[in-house]
Amino acid sequence: MSFFANYLEGHREVIKSIDDSKRSQFQKGIGKFFVTLKVVFDMVFTVAILLVASSWLVGMIL
Repeated sequence: MSFFANYLEGHREVIKSIDDSKRSQFQKGIGKFFVTLKVVFDMVFTVAILLVASSWLVGMIL
């Protein structure tokens, strides 16, 4: 569980650095969108891999 917490903490730091930059609001919005989209895709793939691995292990046990 600490992996997810560390990953989300990194996401918060990136968002904060985007907010602190001297770019236009449009560029900040696009940057935040892509960073958040990457986090969502990474989490979906990680959870999917964990579900497949756990179902494979349960199948091996039964």
